[in-house]
This record gives sequence, structure tokens and C-alpha cells, in this order.
Amino acid sequence: MLSVDSVDVFYGHAQALHNISLELKQGEFAFMVGRNGAGKTTLLKTICSLLSCKNGSITFENKDIQKLRTELLAQQGIRYIAQDKKVFSGLTVKENLQLASFAAKVSLTETIDMALEIYPEFKDLLNQKAGMLSGGQKEILLIVRALIGKPKLLLIDEPTEGLASIVIKDVFRLLKMMKGEVSAIIVEQNLKLVSQLADRVYTLREGHMVKEISNTKECAIMEELEAYL
Repeated sequence: MLSVDSVDVFYGHAQALHNISLELKQGEFAFMVGRNGAGKTTLLKTICSLLSCKNGSITFENKDIQKLRTELLAQQGIRYIAQDKKVFSGLTVKENLQLASFAAKVSLTETIDMALEIYPEFKDLLNQKAGMLSGGQKEILLIVRALIGKPKLLLIDEPTEGLASIVIKDVFRLLKMMKGEVSAIIVEQNLKLVSQLADRVYTLREGHMVKEISNTKECAIMEELEAYL
């Protein structure tokens, strides 16, 4: 489904990614783990064309996507959810959903029904300003917005970062619900969550791909992953 082959990425003269390759099959959840500055966010941004690669190739469904703009990739089913949990703070939850439904050409009624099915707590929050939501609720809203229009691939950066444990459970439940319905590459430091959801794990260190774990039994062993954090 997605193939990243021998990609090099630079910030000015500084090389951020070195000869990075990864594969993702349809329906898989691949997680990227590594310390801060390892290049995980850079790789997600490169896949969705927010950054360009100097060398290598990126193909999606056997098509070269390197020169496509981010908005065109979104129309083709690749959605990026950034780490910063930024929603349209001055708009209501309903209006945030409405913007996404318009872009995806899905009716607002269908969108709200889907949102409430995924996260019933939104029923009492639809008319609340999105900026007043908790960090976890903002993350869930961002994921729900990205799911509108049935995308093929989600790129999710640190979905549980800074969240309380009780809210992490809600995010975990949502990700588990999505599994098998959409493919995803997820940057995540919560190894318990990774071990329970990963089909494969990629470990990065200082811009290099250190290891790929494609055996689900190995992915479930947290001790295997801890060495890379």
C-alpha cells in the first residue's frame, strides 16, 4: 500500500533522515518509536508532502506521490494528524466537524452520526467551543475529523502525548476500533499501547532506521521496544 524507499531528508544543510525505508500493507497499524529528535515527525511530514525528500521514493498504491501537494494527498485518502492537537478553537465542535465534512463531501448529518458513534460524549459538546475541550477530547476530535470520508491511510503523531491515563484509554479504544478499517502509521511513546496494537514497529535513532519488527508477537514484547526510548 505504502512504500518509502531509501529516503534522505534535509533541513537546510543538516540531514534529518538517512536512507529511510518502510513498508505498510493495507489494514496494518505500524508504529514508530524512538527518542525525541529521532526523525519520526520528519518522516510523517515527508510522507504527506509537508517536507520534500532529496533522494529516494515514496509510493502509495503503486503511484509516486512525492510531488503531490498535501491537500491533494488528503483527497486521495492520506490524512495527517499533527502532534500539537490544534483544533479550530474559536469554532464549536459541530463547526469543526462541518468544515471537515464539507472538504470530504460528506453530509453533516452523516458526519455527526459517525462522531457520536465513535465518541458519544460529543453529544453534549457539539455546541461548545473546541478550544474549551480537554487535550484528549481535542485529539479524539482531530482523529474523528480525519476519518470523515473514509480515508485509506492515517499518519498520527503522538496521539497520547501529555494526556492523563484515563483519557489515554479513550484514545486507545478509538484506535482499536479503527484497526482493520484503515491503515495507519503512528508515532507513539506509550509502549503499552504500541505492544497491544502494532502489526509492525519501526525504531528510529538520530535519523536512521535502526530496526523493523514485523512479527506481531515480538511487537507485543515491551522489553524489546524499551531499548529504543
